[in-house]
Amino acid sequence: MSIALLENRLPRVGTMKSSDAMYDATLQECLQRPFYLFARGKGRACRKEIWVFDIFVACASYALWSVCDTGAWFIIPIVASAICLIPQYALTVRRLHDLMLSGWWAMLPWGLSLGSYTVFFCWAVVTPDNGPYSYTVPMLALLGMTLGLLVKLVMMCFPSRHYKPTVDNGAVSLDLGYDNQPMLIKSTNHDHLRNEFEEVRGANE
Repeated sequence: MSIALLENRLPRVGTMKSSDAMYDATLQECLQRPFYLFARGKGRACRKEIWVFDIFVACASYALWSVCDTGAWFIIPIVASAICLIPQYALTVRRLHDLMLSGWWAMLPWGLSLGSYTVFFCWAVVTPDNGPYSYTVPMLALLGMTLGLLVKLVMMCFPSRHYKPTVDNGAVSLDLGYDNQPMLIKSTNHDHLRNEFEEVRGANE
């Protein structure tokens, strides 16, 4: 699946708009899919999808803030961050669904991070440098940001709790959980993968 990230193929728009996790997504698909789904939290997303998109957003934000940090140009990174904010949150919700957790848990890391940024911004604007809370507030804000980042990293690193398909020479296999041996399902049509999986699973039971 990691090799698929670097494959040079046309993006599968229909698959990107579906609700299933794209374990064999390419780099382009990982970057485009959050914008195709945008605010849609329904469905699932694998680790690769959220890692690639979050790293891209972080690098792009850093580059924009480095270039557009003076004058009226600072509005560009602010607008770019605002545009990516909703797809990032929806992607986190879909990642939680892949872990078989409620999407409401996404409010924990996002609430900690955004709340800490808001507190720090208000402190920087209102509180003088030699005020009574000149060190306490930024330390609390930093603690909140760190906790939010750690919680999200756990969500990003934890493996999927769904059956994950793998591609092997054009065929699709699923780890059915029987003696830890994957059973090969001869099919290249991912739309019928779930039906075939249920049939094979029922036969084994």
